Amino acid sequence: LKHPLSGYLGGATPRGGYWTDKLEEAWSHGFGCKYAIPCNSATGGLLAACMAAGVVHGDTVWTTTYSMSATAACAVVLGARVRFVDIEPIRYGIDTMLLHKMGKPPRAIIVTNLFGHPAHLSVLRSWCDQHAVILIEDNAQSIYAKEGKSYAGTIGHMGVFSLNVHKHLQ
Repeated sequence: LKHPLSGYLGGATPRGGYWTDKLEEAWSHGFGCKYAIPCNSATGGLLAACMAAGVVHGDTVWTTTYSMSATAACAVVLGARVRFVDIEPIRYGIDTMLLHKMGKPPRAIIVTNLFGHPAHLSVLRSWCDQHAVILIEDNAQSIYAKEGKSYAGTIGHMGVFSLNVHKHLQ
């Protein structure tokens, strides 16, 4: 009981503990991304991603109802208005054909990669880049899914993964 299981001492050190650092390094290397930031949960990761995207009171965030409540709740906690976009029936992700019908672009879009499928991520990323929108991938249910040669969770501006016991990896 002298040390936390992961060695992480919340805020006491500039980085996490030994095992947390090792996980961060392995994750960054394995998924080919520059940064990996361990969080206590994917819900915490989604909240951190929304905060990093600059989501504040009065902003709008788009997502779908076909996800866990935390996907929308992280934006609501920050005071954002959530608009729900319908899903398409093949990958169960945001229907990209509806983006132009949604009106003024939001601060961020949280797309859920679901059932091991990536959403239409390259289309979403392109649209987001054209409209100065941050694309956050909720990738809790599609670890190691790929679109082309890229892993889901690494195509958006930020990706959130989950290692919870009821997720695919476990």
